[in-house]
Amino acid sequence: MSKYKDISSYRLAIKIRSHKTVLVEGTSDKLIISHFLLSRNYHDNQQSDYFVDDASIVKHDDTLCGLGNKNKALAIISAINNPKLSGMIDREWDNVNLSDLDESQFIQNINNVYLTKGHSIENYWFDMDASVSFLIKAFPTTVNQDYLQTISHNFPTILRFAAAYSLTAKDASIITRSSELISHSDISWDNGDFLLQESFNTKLAERGVNYTFSTDCNKRYSQLMTSNQTLLKWVCHGHLGEEAIRSCLAAVALANGIDQTTVIDIERGKKNEKFSHDSEYVCSQDLHCVDPLDKILEWVRVAP
Repeated sequence: MSKYKDISSYRLAIKIRSHKTVLVEGTSDKLIISHFLLSRNYHDNQQSDYFVDDASIVKHDDTLCGLGNKNKALAIISAINNPKLSGMIDREWDNVNLSDLDESQFIQNINNVYLTKGHSIENYWFDMDASVSFLIKAFPTTVNQDYLQTISHNFPTILRFAAAYSLTAKDASIITRSSELISHSDISWDNGDFLLQESFNTKLAERGVNYTFSTDCNKRYSQLMTSNQTLLKWVCHGHLGEEAIRSCLAAVALANGIDQTTVIDIERGKKNEKFSHDSEYVCSQDLHCVDPLDKILEWVRVAP
């Protein structure tokens, strides 16, 4: 797909295109949305033509300087204001009351822009079935039935830990500095509970953050016990939440006697394979489980 030097050039392209366009934030979002639309149309034997672009499609425009991909996509859509252009962006934590979770908070959209139901596209695969099926596919010779059953039984608390970890990083404004930091060695698994150890604070200090993160994270973990457990998957940070989930899976693997090489791979390996698996998982779900992808599918199927 060609790139355009500014919004005006892209506006002209949208105008002359005979099909609708869905604009997303980045390349991962583009791959998943494209996969989803193509897969659904094929299986439903539906013919619909469309474009999926990401925010980098506009190479330069003064109005976009200094903006992240989310705000770039919003600015482009707003500036073009064409009914043939829609978009999907990460909700993040916008308009969500984190102290009183409610299902209705996660299904609002704005004008012709669709918001992910949870924080990011990754949240759609923060499910026990997705994690277990990936472990079976990626490690069939090194994991065992007992380990998989343990993961299945403990996944609700894994998800609660990931939510607590994400929200603690948010409250402390250290999301970027927490990236790719957590490890299974920072997590204790005791009587079904996952707790963050002080070793994580030491790692943060090495990045210039002097903060007893583990104390606040474990306190948040306890507080989330009273929250709607089925909604916790949606409040996890996309990247940090995935890192926390994978680290918990690795901690349980180590406790189950699985070899260290596999433990490390469960924690942070096979990233391309996992992305491919998770994209396929999203495409295989009932449409009501992947809102608003179902609405985007419906929108592209209607002639412009």
